[in-house]
Amino acid sequence: KHVAWTPDKSGLLLMGAEKASDYFSNQIWYLSYPDGEPRRVTNNFDNYLGISLAADGRSIAAVQGNRISNIWIVPNADASRAVQIKAGGTNQEGTDGLYWAPDRKIVFYSKASGGHDDIWIMNEDGSGVKQLTVDAGVNYDPVVTPDGRYIVFASERSGQPNTWRMDMDGGNVKQLTFGTGQ
Repeated sequence: KHVAWTPDKSGLLLMGAEKASDYFSNQIWYLSYPDGEPRRVTNNFDNYLGISLAADGRSIAAVQGNRISNIWIVPNADASRAVQIKAGGTNQEGTDGLYWAPDRKIVFYSKASGGHDDIWIMNEDGSGVKQLTVDAGVNYDPVVTPDGRYIVFASERSGQPNTWRMDMDGGNVKQLTFGTGQ
């Protein structure tokens, strides 16, 4: 269950996120009725999947979910040769983007920088890990151009989801689209 009325019908408890890109970071919110004023009840990196409110309205039961991710390399698609190169745990490594560059580096999404949505790069053996986007809002879905010069990615650093480009080292960031999301 994702929505629950308070016993006095003064509001709803519901699960949701501030931005659409936070769909795996649902928090519990209180939405007053009838004015619709939202107030966040939980404030953490957890993802809540279900809620229920006790009949007297004094207790909430909630289901918290965690995504565990790891990055593996499987040479020649031979499962017996699979090697885990990145143990991301709850950092969601690669879950919102993973891409081979022509030079055999791997560009990937991760929340390893304290829960922030960023783009990273590493060597194919998992060494040389480097964060490319820093303190720049939400960044995800990286793709490397065929010539290996740029990483194109989605970012909400301007307040709305748009397409951006940066050099392979994270420099020369440039906004490519200017949608308003409306």
